[in-house]
Amino acid sequence: MAGLAAFTFGLIGGVGFAAFVFEPVVHDMRPTRRLRYQISDLLWLTATLQLPLVFLVWSLRRDDPRGAQNDWPRLVLGSLLMVMTVALWRMSLLVLQQRGVQSVWRRGALIVVVMPVAVCSILATTVAWMAVLGMVFAGEWHGRLIALAGGAVAVGCGCRLAFHWIFSAETALANPAGPDSGGSPFDDDGKPFDDAAPPT
Repeated sequence: MAGLAAFTFGLIGGVGFAAFVFEPVVHDMRPTRRLRYQISDLLWLTATLQLPLVFLVWSLRRDDPRGAQNDWPRLVLGSLLMVMTVALWRMSLLVLQQRGVQSVWRRGALIVVVMPVAVCSILATTVAWMAVLGMVFAGEWHGRLIALAGGAVAVGCGCRLAFHWIFSAETALANPAGPDSGGSPFDDDGKPFDDAAPPT
């Protein structure tokens, strides 16, 4: 029963922490019909794919006395990591397009560093909170586990600040209201604004 309570409250805390970390990302988001990206974004995708590729190469070249019978689980895990990496890349592009971020380095910081680290910190915080609650319910005390949970929370808070930094310089220029605002004369669908109002 204590384990179930620790899992439930830890999961609730993880969801709440995820909402806190990603609040600058999901704030005032609107549906996007067409995804636009820069050439440099493909370079950032290549950089982020290096980690799952390194894991695949390392796992498949390990000296395993039992032969190749254990290659499939590692191959599946590495493939899932690659799929998750591409999904995070696409989600980052959606966010960058919504916020109008054009700086190559800010886009790279979000794609390569901030977004993956934020997701990992949320997962680590959720698991750590479950372990801490289980420890409390069992009447035990492990300082390293508490330090791990606190470190994961600190990293998540740092990612929230990084989100604010990435969006701060571009938000005021993103998505102008129309052609009179000095921005692009096209809407999100690439169609020109119609300045002529219908007769009344």
